[in-house]
Amino acid sequence: MKKVILDVSGNKAHSLEVDSAISFSPFIKYLRGRVKGEKTVKGALYRSALKEFKKYNIEEAEIPLESIHDYESLLENMYACLTPALATEDKLAWGLCFPLQPITFYGTDLMYELLENKKNDQDSYVVSKTPADYHKERLQLVYSFILKELYNFHVPVKTHQYHAGIKTDTGLLGYFHVNLNTDFIEVTPKGELPPLNFRELQQYIGEGSSYEILEKILPLDLFRFRGISVITVSDVTAIQAVENIKNIRLNRTPGDQAATYSGVIQSLKTIVQNNKIEFDLFPFVRVNNKPVYGNVKGAREYYFLYGVKII
Repeated sequence: MKKVILDVSGNKAHSLEVDSAISFSPFIKYLRGRVKGEKTVKGALYRSALKEFKKYNIEEAEIPLESIHDYESLLENMYACLTPALATEDKLAWGLCFPLQPITFYGTDLMYELLENKKNDQDSYVVSKTPADYHKERLQLVYSFILKELYNFHVPVKTHQYHAGIKTDTGLLGYFHVNLNTDFIEVTPKGELPPLNFRELQQYIGEGSSYEILEKILPLDLFRFRGISVITVSDVTAIQAVENIKNIRLNRTPGDQAATYSGVIQSLKTIVQNNKIEFDLFPFVRVNNKPVYGNVKGAREYYFLYGVKII
């Protein structure tokens, strides 16, 4: 496990002015519930973890980010309780984050390897996003969380992002899905909750302007957030590489055959994750309903794989 403070957004996210702090309280409450309800041998693990948390007497404490690594044994207990027993650190990309902020401070070596090796120009390989786009996504996540926890109003919102990076073992591009779990975060209002017209809110959500409206009705400074976020990172390289090929075919421009050809070849290498395999593409043409194999490379309507060569 690593103890490194890292901005998962690659320093692209705007600062989000919220009253948030690290707290073990939500997780301690979770442990108490599991100790009461768990009838299997896992109960011993939860009881042991709860006993370790009681030693520190920090249920009501707010932990500064720069001091979080003083509680390494508690972080290890969170890892043990929240991950599969058979999972190993070298196969599991898992970490803990500051509540509702893209800052991770503890996790497996694989998680840090995937996130630290992101390409600086990753947006040219994934969907291009501006800092404003990241900010909007975070607002959507925060307000959907507030509405669910305090108003029992559920808004569908994605809790994941895609990142791209160079894999150290192959030197090829890899794509990673980062999922955020907010189960161990609590939100409390600082005063009386403002009333909401949910019929109007539903209309705004359909029009895509709900969060701009909510910023006026429910300013974030009305709320307090305490807890810890959990992130998991999964490899979706093959899926994204296939999507890249689809996008290249749909978005290609006349006269740009060389770039199109190169993009498809690189995506094929990414799928097999082997830089030593050489692919070649040729037009797939039919004459009298019989295939005719050409010998000129190009970016045509359909392709077939002509040959594979190992170098």
